[in-house]
Amino acid sequence: MTCQSAGTAQPRGRPGKRQITVNGRTMLLVEAAEVFKIPYQRLFGRLNMGWPPERAVSEPRSRRGRRAKVVGPAPASPVDMPAGPAATLDGAVGEVVGG
Repeated sequence: MTCQSAGTAQPRGRPGKRQITVNGRTMLLVEAAEVFKIPYQRLFGRLNMGWPPERAVSEPRSRRGRRAKVVGPAPASPVDMPAGPAATLDGAVGEVVGG
């Protein structure tokens, strides 16, 4: 059984947990993630990539990696393409019929 004096809050985490300072306030990474409403893993990853703490907590999530909407004319269909050698399903090269 452990004893704890009344009114003393138990420190969060263990000694050696990673701390960052943002806007003059030092806090644990998990606390910063909660305060700035950012997923812990995203904050941890940004800091490991060398981002400054202020940027790591304030920059919105990147949209890179998401599929962009295609704007413009539709891609050409096989019927619209000129006839020529083309690979068939079995990998052999043959002529496109039609066109």
